[in-house]
Amino acid sequence: MSYYLSSENHLDPGPIYMRENGQLHMVNLALDGVRSSLQKPRPFRLFPKGFSVELCMNREDDTARKEKTDHFIFTYTREGNLRYSAKSLFSLVLGFISDNVDHIDSLIGFPEQIAEKLFSAAEARQKFTEPGAGLRALQKFTEAYGSLVLCSLCLRNRYLVISEKLEEIKSFRELTCLDLSCCKLGDEHELL
Repeated sequence: MSYYLSSENHLDPGPIYMRENGQLHMVNLALDGVRSSLQKPRPFRLFPKGFSVELCMNREDDTARKEKTDHFIFTYTREGNLRYSAKSLFSLVLGFISDNVDHIDSLIGFPEQIAEKLFSAAEARQKFTEPGAGLRALQKFTEAYGSLVLCSLCLRNRYLVISEKLEEIKSFRELTCLDLSCCKLGDEHELL
């Protein structure tokens, strides 16, 4: 290599890059005074100034990423190794139905044990708090199971809850006990 660098009529090989400790460096050709006999090379950049790189691997939103791994259960062994196993078909279907509980036509004739698990799964996913869809889902459960969903409700001193969730409260037609004391409703309120 020293013969190549010291020859008078050589062509400029251009910059030579080397990666060291994760950093990219341009090899300095000024070793042993050889650089002084060569022309000063023009500055060379791999990328223009201001260039930035963005990894596009994680551009998916969290729901899409969750859907890809939602059917696995991840656990660690005693040795610390990651282990995964598949969820049961029942739990996958229960999760899908609870995500779309507002699209159910009817639950009449559906087994109570399964409906209880479906109600708990929908409640855990906070489907009953969604505006509009939550009320429709709650009405499906109350029309099919009546007092099994809710038979007693105490709203003492909860006048804000009554004003915000009036339609939901009215959907519980099988209530046997409803406590509205200290709610300042008045005699003409539609719940009375």
